[in-house]
Amino acid sequence: MAVSKRLSRRALALFVLFVTVVVYAVNLQLAKTEFTVLNQSAETVVVTANWQQNQQQLGELAPQQQVSFSLEESTMVKLRASYGSGRITTATVPSFQLGSKIVATIRDREIDIQGQ
Repeated sequence: MAVSKRLSRRALALFVLFVTVVVYAVNLQLAKTEFTVLNQSAETVVVTANWQQNQQQLGELAPQQQVSFSLEESTMVKLRASYGSGRITTATVPSFQLGSKIVATIRDREIDIQGQ
């Protein structure tokens, strides 16, 4: 009977471990990182996001306007802002955890990244 009881506890422990791993894996698959790009500069900018071999045009943002997008993968993201005056500013989000909320604030001379 002691062997049976020990086996049941091991089986239960393995089952709990298995369920935990499955729930964690599913959460990773469902997790998305949310990016918000906010134009705090004095002029309109055209914003592009690049990651791995993907490129997404985020569009033209007037001052105080924002746009959001999400990614389902954890990778380096490069943001590019082209100002109406012809100047270009870039910023790189080097790494982030899935499920993060990243805010990129475009200023007159730079792009600030918060929430890595």
